[in-house]
Amino acid sequence: MAALDSRLGGEHMPRRPQWDCEACEQPWPCDPARVRLAEEFGTNRVNLSMYVSGLLDAALEELPTADTADLYDRFVASLTETTKTPRQPSEGLAGRLVVACC
Repeated sequence: MAALDSRLGGEHMPRRPQWDCEACEQPWPCDPARVRLAEEFGTNRVNLSMYVSGLLDAALEELPTADTADLYDRFVASLTETTKTPRQPSEGLAGRLVVACC
């Protein structure tokens, strides 16, 4: 949580313990916070996932009656999905069926 202020530039911060946005009052992370976090982590989805998982843990403690699946979608899935870049097939495998065997 300590680094969140610097990552978001002090804008669209979560109001705790409600976990809504101080600026736009939407459920946090709001769209501007998602964009900012995605920009901060760039293509490093693993670190982004780890970071927002820690935030999710804090939210779960402060919102004990919240639906955990909804919070997961709100914190982790929505952020990591927006940063995915489509994978291109390797040149050597394009157009071919590849079967892996044990």
